[in-house]
Amino acid sequence: MYDAGLAERLREMIGGMPDMEESTMFGGFGYLMNGHICVFVWSDRLVIRIGAEAVASLDNDPYVGPMDFTGKAMRGLATV
Repeated sequence: MYDAGLAERLREMIGGMPDMEESTMFGGFGYLMNGHICVFVWSDRLVIRIGAEAVASLDNDPYVGPMDFTGKAMRGLATV
């Protein structure tokens, strides 16, 4: 399940943008661009695609970190 309030805020900001496709998956809600996750609400977290180099540079931030669904970080995705 995902935070419906956060999902609605995301929809208000991104919903009308061209090339964005609304999607639900992994028990969350978000937007795909060219078939790839761009931004996503999962549980109470915001998942964003920032690229592998940017994720690697995240260092000791208590609020931002690599996206980890299964015990292995997903390449290029971070959670806020």
